[in-house]
Amino acid sequence: MAKAFKDISSAQPPIITVIPINFDMDSWDNEDSATEELHTIWQETTEETQSRNKDSSRTKVKLNKRIRQLTKEWAEKYSRASNEPVRESKTKMKDVKKESEKERTRQRKQQEQTQ
Repeated sequence: MAKAFKDISSAQPPIITVIPINFDMDSWDNEDSATEELHTIWQETTEETQSRNKDSSRTKVKLNKRIRQLTKEWAEKYSRASNEPVRESKTKMKDVKKESEKERTRQRKQQEQTQ
C-alpha cells in the first residue's frame, strides 16, 4: 500500500487527514463522507496549529502519529466490513440452494405418486 498520509506541514491536504483523538470512526456513513469530514478536520486543525504558533513541531508529530494509527484502524474496519457481507451472502446462497433442491425433490416425488 502506498503511503496513505502526508506530513501536516505540506501545502496540500493529506489523503488520510488529521483526526481529533475523540473522533468516532463508527459515525462514518461511507468512505466519501469520511473523507470529506477528515478534510474539514484537517483544515481546521492546520489553521489552529498555525494560529497558536507555539511548539508546532511537537503538535505535528502527535498529529502524524494519530494519522498513522487511524489509517490502520480505518483500513481494518473497512476490510472487515467488506468481508462480512460476502460471508453472509455465501451462507445465504448455500441455504437457497439447499431449499431449492428440497423443493425439486418434493415436486419429483409428487409427480411420481400421481403417475
